[in-house]
Amino acid sequence: KDIRTLTEMLNYKPGKYPVIEPQPEAGAYIYEVPINEFFLQRTALEKREIVEMPDIESIRIILVMNGSIKIRWKSGGKNGLMQGVKGESILIPAALRDCRIEALEKTLSFTVSIGNS
Repeated sequence: KDIRTLTEMLNYKPGKYPVIEPQPEAGAYIYEVPINEFFLQRTALEKREIVEMPDIESIRIILVMNGSIKIRWKSGGKNGLMQGVKGESILIPAALRDCRIEALEKTLSFTVSIGNS
């Protein structure tokens, strides 16, 4: 809650800032940011399309922007399933590594992770 320090860090000067262009990768687009601790992926899927989530040792948050998805995973010899619809966010713990997203309809989602990417 150190507002003074935060406002001292802000830069109000106009200027040119680099635009990060997404790179296509396995049915998704990866936004490669200049730090290793942050990962952003845009996934647009057609109905019944499935994409493997990147195998990273980090907590992940999926934001469902449009449509609906199923997330399937395997952990400790057990299978799991979660569903998400437009407007929902889904937390994927770092321990769940073998995850897949399946679109139940035409879907757009963003996945972010913080930590080891």
